[in-house]
Amino acid sequence: MDSKEAYKNWNYMYEYKLFDEWCPCHVLTDPPLHFLKEGYCSLYNAYGSVDTVSLNVVRKLTKEKYLELRKESFEWLGKNFDIRRLGFHRNIEDDLKIYDQANDLSLCVTNKEKYIDEVICLDCGNGDIRYDEKEKSYHCNNCGSLEPENNFTYCIGDYVFDKSENEVRLAIEGDNHRSDVEYIGRFLNLDEAMICYKNMNI
Repeated sequence: MDSKEAYKNWNYMYEYKLFDEWCPCHVLTDPPLHFLKEGYCSLYNAYGSVDTVSLNVVRKLTKEKYLELRKESFEWLGKNFDIRRLGFHRNIEDDLKIYDQANDLSLCVTNKEKYIDEVICLDCGNGDIRYDEKEKSYHCNNCGSLEPENNFTYCIGDYVFDKSENEVRLAIEGDNHRSDVEYIGRFLNLDEAMICYKNMNI
């Protein structure tokens, strides 16, 4: 689901682990630039915010849980509310068809080529980059470098794991060019970042 569709859409089909709870969410298929990092996805959660988290803490709702969540939403909204404004259909079969076809997790992993125009080569500065599916890496078509990087600049609230210091910390300038620093995600505080880190394979 792209960002525009996710806004004010209550018809959640995925969930991710937030603290000790599983929170309903949409997996975004038009993520920000740091999505290019392997093993992460961007999502729009039920609290109305966008997060970037490890794929290890995201999963599709079971059909039973999806139906339960849908029923709770209908009960809370009431019979007179136009549920179509929030992404639902009156006919449950229509919603189940969308649920069965939902494959946003797969899309967010395979659609990397869509965002290659935002990647540059650190060796020559050229933006003519291709993604090699067989080697699972990016290549510069201009100079042949195998180490092109993205232009992503860390923002306030971005946390990383610094392998050299063996610690989770706030990102600082230059981290996006360091091979010993892994991006974790954007969080309100260190406690949230640590929960995500513990569920990652770094």
